[in-house]
Amino acid sequence: MKKLTIILILCAAACSLSAQPLRIGYYQFEPYIIFQGKNQIPGGPIAEYWQEYLIPALKTNVEWIGPLPLLRLQKYFENGGVDAILVFPKDDSLTGRYRYPQSPFMIGRPGLSFLKDYPITAVTRKSDLYDMEISYVKGGFLPPFLESEAIIIDYTTKEKYLATNLDILLKKRVDAVFALDVVTILYEADKHGRGDQIKTFVLPTEYIGLYTVFSSSEQGQKMLRLYNPANDRLYREGVFETLTEKYIPENYRKAGR
Repeated sequence: MKKLTIILILCAAACSLSAQPLRIGYYQFEPYIIFQGKNQIPGGPIAEYWQEYLIPALKTNVEWIGPLPLLRLQKYFENGGVDAILVFPKDDSLTGRYRYPQSPFMIGRPGLSFLKDYPITAVTRKSDLYDMEISYVKGGFLPPFLESEAIIIDYTTKEKYLATNLDILLKKRVDAVFALDVVTILYEADKHGRGDQIKTFVLPTEYIGLYTVFSSSEQGQKMLRLYNPANDRLYREGVFETLTEKYIPENYRKAGR
């Protein structure tokens, strides 16, 4: 009887774990993630990638949490409030706490946006940016190309950081706005009818792999083991890239190429 009780307890625990939803936190990253309501399933290619391909492969339910300011989301993640962050760049300083998959699901093209009349025609080397003030988001990964005492980074902590940074640029309070992927700032500018007021350059540096990162919790580790083979296959097949063609105009996708 005692043995049977132990077996039943273990089975109940296993069922409870399998029924536990994967809590995925996200922040503003339009048009790849499109807001549909607080803590609701977002729209856009990243959400469809999960809903149509990854969730069935992982055989799990997902609880969507967000959008949140990036810095708050990171703290929430590190305190166990979510099991994964939907999109995040590879940052070697975080690999001990952030569990990265074997493959990214997309590649970001980092770039800078300036006002149309700003006296710059190209960005070819780091020194082109010396003595500039550049707006970005607190908690975001900054590529080595922008790391310099001669470059000032002005960080915002706002949830809608893209709109905030664009507004700061239009008011000429900074020289440029940085984005991990130029599509996000191009989309934001056009959304507010300001696309014709900016010019955007892709940085002459390596493109950035973007990942869904998992926590080191039992649920996070379990999902990562299931995620790796599924995402690896989908990445090789170019599934996410095909989805972006459905959502994102060609002129955005080819900007800077």
